[in-house]
Amino acid sequence: MNQSAVESTRILFFAALREELGRSQLQLELEQPVAVQQLLQQLGAAEQDFARFLQQYDVLVAVNQQLVTMDAIVMPGAEIAIFPPVTGG
Repeated sequence: MNQSAVESTRILFFAALREELGRSQLQLELEQPVAVQQLLQQLGAAEQDFARFLQQYDVLVAVNQQLVTMDAIVMPGAEIAIFPPVTGG
């Protein structure tokens, strides 16, 4: 029996990042847990616009609606939200 199950992980994009990519979300198939930083690198490799955005800005990441650090582990099936930097006035 196959022990590694692939689960769909929903990635949500917000604000300027959503506008840059021209969409609000995508589905990513994860076979195993991965660190947030690795996930961002995978997305950048697959999406040139996302890679350009990451080169210009630091982003905030939430996993299952909780802000996390770049070394946090993302489990397959999690919901990931990626936010551009927040500006205030």
